[in-house]
Amino acid sequence: MGKRVAILSDVHGNWAALEAVAGELDRRMVNEVWCLGDTLGYLLDVREVLDWVRKKCRIVLAGNHDFALVRPETYVKHPPRLVEVFSKTFALLTDEEKDYLYSLKINHFERDCGCLLAHASFFCNYNFPYLSDKKKAKTELCSMFVPLQFVGHCHLPFVVGDATSGRMITMNGNGVIALPKNGKNLVCVGSVGQPRDRDCRACFVIVEFNTDETLVEVVRVDYDVESAYRTYMTKDVPHEFANRLFFGI
Repeated sequence: MGKRVAILSDVHGNWAALEAVAGELDRRMVNEVWCLGDTLGYLLDVREVLDWVRKKCRIVLAGNHDFALVRPETYVKHPPRLVEVFSKTFALLTDEEKDYLYSLKINHFERDCGCLLAHASFFCNYNFPYLSDKKKAKTELCSMFVPLQFVGHCHLPFVVGDATSGRMITMNGNGVIALPKNGKNLVCVGSVGQPRDRDCRACFVIVEFNTDETLVEVVRVDYDVESAYRTYMTKDVPHEFANRLFFGI
């Protein structure tokens, strides 16, 4: 058995979902946990989520929400309801936590495992494109200089590349896909805190790096969405962001 890594993304301040994922990880044999960004944003369990990610994840990247919320000068680029969440999140952060988020990179080359990691794109810097767009995914694949890349940002789990004959395949539910070392493949790991594939369960992947192939398992975890919703309403989260939890959109 090769190195096993849990890769998660897009927690978006949802401690109820992350706590359920943490419980699942306790039952799994993983060597490390990596987080591809958007730890915060949308929901307001700031302290619990950020503390867990900082303690448990060896690699932590910045997502577009993490990047923006500690840079108030960028708020004018975002919709008012999102700015409301950014402002509330920013007010809950300590100066040290703001500095930490400000320091995070948006991509990383994990040389030991031979893979690229990014919140949205390894190559498009701070544009944060959605690689669920097939043309953008194709451009990303052509730019890759190693066989494998993992991203978040799209909030749905999928794989595209040579292993799928260029087709973009959504990885619904639990399942494992084997990716050969020859060729190039791009994997989106889904979202822990705000899934958008019409499945409200928290989503992440467990990756086993072997010599001849890489095994990617999509893991879905139930949590008490209704209880989480009530909690976020008491924290004055905009209704549209909390309502999404029920529908996975």
